[in-house]
Amino acid sequence: MTRQRHVDGFTLIEILIVIAIIAILAAVFIPMLLAPRGKAFDTGTQSCLKEIGTNQEAIATQDPFVYDPTFDPTTINACNGVVITDVTVTDTTYSYTGRHQNGENKYRVTPGTPVRLVEGGG
Repeated sequence: MTRQRHVDGFTLIEILIVIAIIAILAAVFIPMLLAPRGKAFDTGTQSCLKEIGTNQEAIATQDPFVYDPTFDPTTINACNGVVITDVTVTDTTYSYTGRHQNGENKYRVTPGTPVRLVEGGG
C-alpha cells in the first residue's frame, strides 16, 4: 500500500513572490500618498501667515498704518506647527516669514500682498 503525502499551505516560493509583489506595490504607492501631506503642511503655513497679516491690518485700523511690533503670532490657532523664521515690524510695515515644521516651502506675508513663496519648490 502506497502512502500519499498531501500538504496543505503555501510553498516558500509562493510566499516570497507574494511578499515581493507587496513590496513593489508599497514602493509605488507610498510616495504618492505622502505628496499631498506636504502640500497640506504648506497650505497650513499659508493660512497662518494670512491670519497674521489680517491681524496686523486689524491693528492698523485702530491707528491708521501703525502696525504692532509686539504682536505674538503664536497666539493664532491656525499657526499650529508653523515656525515663524523672520519677523520685521515697524510702524509702517511688517514682514513675517514662516515654514511648517514638516513642510517643504517657506512663505512670506507683507502689507498689500498675498502670501507668497520665498523658498522651496512650489
